[in-house]
Amino acid sequence: MGFVGRLSIRTKFALLAGIPVLGALILGAVIALQGQKQAAAAAALGSIEDVAQLSVRISGLIHALQLERARMGLHEGFEARGTDNSNRADVALGREYEQTDAAQGQLETFLAGHDLSRLPARLARDLGVARAQATPRRALQAHLLRERVPIEDILNLYGTTDDALVSATAALTELSDDGELLRSISSLVALSQLTERASREHALLSYVFAAREFPPGAFKTLVSLTTEEGVYADAFRASASAGPAGQYDAALTSEAALQARSMRERALRTIDDNIDIDAPSWFVTRGEALSQLQEIERGLLTRITDVATRKMAATRASVRLGLWLSGAVVLASGLLAWIIASGVTRAISDLSNAASRVRETKDFAIRAEKTSIDELGTLTDVFNEMLSTIQTRDAYLETQVAERTDELRLTVAELWSEMDLAVKIQTVLLPHEPQLSGYDIAATMVPASTVGGDYYDVFRLGDADWIFIGDVSGHGVTAGITMMIVQTAVRAVIQSAASSEETLTPKDVLARVNAAVRSNLKKINEDQYMTIMALQLEGGRVCYSGLHQDILVYRTATRRVERVEGRGMWLGLMDDISGLVEDDVLQLEEGDLLLLYTDGITEVKVGDHRLGTDGLALILQRLANTHGIPAVLIKAVMDEISGSTFADDVTILAARYMPAKPTSARSIIATAPIAR
Repeated sequence: MGFVGRLSIRTKFALLAGIPVLGALILGAVIALQGQKQAAAAAALGSIEDVAQLSVRISGLIHALQLERARMGLHEGFEARGTDNSNRADVALGREYEQTDAAQGQLETFLAGHDLSRLPARLARDLGVARAQATPRRALQAHLLRERVPIEDILNLYGTTDDALVSATAALTELSDDGELLRSISSLVALSQLTERASREHALLSYVFAAREFPPGAFKTLVSLTTEEGVYADAFRASASAGPAGQYDAALTSEAALQARSMRERALRTIDDNIDIDAPSWFVTRGEALSQLQEIERGLLTRITDVATRKMAATRASVRLGLWLSGAVVLASGLLAWIIASGVTRAISDLSNAASRVRETKDFAIRAEKTSIDELGTLTDVFNEMLSTIQTRDAYLETQVAERTDELRLTVAELWSEMDLAVKIQTVLLPHEPQLSGYDIAATMVPASTVGGDYYDVFRLGDADWIFIGDVSGHGVTAGITMMIVQTAVRAVIQSAASSEETLTPKDVLARVNAAVRSNLKKINEDQYMTIMALQLEGGRVCYSGLHQDILVYRTATRRVERVEGRGMWLGLMDDISGLVEDDVLQLEEGDLLLLYTDGITEVKVGDHRLGTDGLALILQRLANTHGIPAVLIKAVMDEISGSTFADDVTILAARYMPAKPTSARSIIATAPIAR
């Protein structure tokens, strides 16, 4: 028997009661240390007023960077177009440089007078990232004086700085865990993120309107920024109080905001290569709308300062109260320990005997005899009730285990049924043994997960041969359902036209399919959309339309590969795309080969870089010289990349124009997994 076993019951209870006393002491120490930590975090800046000044300087630098970025985008847009307006923009751009440098200098001067090592780690890190970007920003300014700078580089550099400064603002939450303060900071951060997206759009469209064209990738960036603005707007409305939310709604309906939104919508809807929107007008109008958002930010900064001041005072008061309460708990616990030990030791042996019998026999039907009506009698009642509860619980647990086992078995069965359904959706959608006049066709699809987001179809309806290829956003069951909806709509549209002897071109089909599936895609997922290309084959004449990966054409006569770009709009983004899709025609000679594919293969990593469309074209040109049969060619292409990692679904379809070849000789490779 150990040392503890030789102690008296009174001593043991005294020790047991001493544990709460020790816990109270530890609690008091934790409260004091936590209060000191919060006070130290604020003291690193000197005072709560200094925290407010830091917030104002961060906000001022963000706004200066946003305006400089927009002015730089306007300048570079005019430079890209080669107009005299670029010279007039130089003076204004120089002024923006001076204002940004002044804002940067104010922040540096403020930080130089404080001990940054005592700041919260996140705040110090984000400030360090933002300050480190000053050097590359000045290098970009100097580079711009010598030659043109891509708008993408401008957006990336300034975006990194602004994101770090917004994150530094969010780090102020470490000064308090108060719900009101966190909500105010969350509102400010959400509005800052929203303003930053609007500012990036300001710079991007200033460049586009000045250059009168979208550079590569700019339209996709604009769509992404527009989508992100909506997300951060919802986040701001969810976290903001009635006042700032009302100011934001009023700003959205201001004349400047409405004019800017109208210009942006014209840019999104334009299908011409030359965009005729006045760049200076856009720059001024969008700038006024941004100023209204920045004014709301300044109001939120004032509110955060007020709340922080009150909460820091409340924290100091709570630390003092916690210390007093800890002392009171220590005294009360000591007194309670003496009372409990004195009372329990008088008749504890009766309960001990009953507990020993239960321990030896594991019979929870045993009950302790109640010998008094004092607190020990109550303890005896509780002990007996506990035994009764355990006895009832054991019986209940046996029943529950059986029920939960049945539920688990049913859940597993339903899960596997759902996965089987997903696989069936994917495989049923694939065409089997297609028959197209004068073409030898082969295709393969390798999903990146259980169900892929890629889609292709090959069929003949009426007097027309059709090929479709596309890529649904996302993976899994939702992607499979989207594929099924689109394929059904495609075939229904073409079948209906054939029945009524109506002649449809690829652009007509895509416009009608989009109108048919738009509402259903919204029900599945607000962000569900699909890239797609439609090809109508009449002998060697191929009419095509849609926005997807470039078509690769291997010309047998020259043994060269051509890249053919499609035009159009994704399915599911807009209610009506009829004005955004166009038909184009390419002519094939006997033996020429079409290669259609999704972005899964161009994004495959080969060594240290991605394969890309050019890399795929080189593989096609090399292999097509020796592998003229599409099925053999596709297998050779997949063998070339078999050792690579597939991050997305991979689909390839090859069609060789062979007007003299019998229809029965068509071939297709079924979808099958490839070793990765």
